[in-house]
Amino acid sequence: MGYYSHVVIAHVMSDAHMTEVFAAYTILPATQEYNLAAEWMFDRSREGVTVVWYEAQCVKWRDSYRDVAGLLALGALVEDFAEERHFQYASVLTRVGEDTADVEEDYSDNDESGSFIEVLHDCVGITRTIEVGLSEGDT
Repeated sequence: MGYYSHVVIAHVMSDAHMTEVFAAYTILPATQEYNLAAEWMFDRSREGVTVVWYEAQCVKWRDSYRDVAGLLALGALVEDFAEERHFQYASVLTRVGEDTADVEEDYSDNDESGSFIEVLHDCVGITRTIEVGLSEGDT
């Protein structure tokens, strides 16, 4: 048994740029070795914008794992392509571990208008709830 996390990674950019970036991602060695391209889902419900996202629950998440590094490589590609081709993007890595205090929420963007960050905030977020399983009785 080990330590497990719930992880969501999401990247937002224009449809055209997403197509180009994801095509480059599919030829990376780790992407091919672990068939990582198939792990990503696409949301194209907003006109002209694509959100690509990955989610895993109960996953052992360490940056040193080759498959995890392969998943994180898409974010590095997004940043590199955005800098080289001068387009806007927003990204988030959200991870919640088994321990209450083990929470990570890391945003990266160059989104001057704030519209891509707004999309991320609408799509991905950490919530905390308290569940009570008691019934009302005599006082």
